[in-house]
Amino acid sequence: MELLMKEIGGEGKVVILNCPAGVPSNDIRGEAAVAVAKKYPKVQLLEIQRGEDQAVAMANMERILNANPPTLRAYLQHLTAPQSAVFRR
Repeated sequence: MELLMKEIGGEGKVVILNCPAGVPSNDIRGEAAVAVAKKYPKVQLLEIQRGEDQAVAMANMERILNANPPTLRAYLQHLTAPQSAVFRR
């Protein structure tokens, strides 16, 4: 999340997409991502989505993107490693 914050200059709208609760390593990374985002007052943390169904995740992301044009940042993580992305429309 620190890298994403640097990439976006510490401001903007961010959503966190995570796998279901109960996987300790992912839970810790998710909590850390929220803690990092809270250090940046110009970052608006919109949502934290959890789930493993990819179709549901895609639908949720589409809904979030449509509600927050033109640029939204996402912190994505699953079982192996976190990633970040910037979506522009």
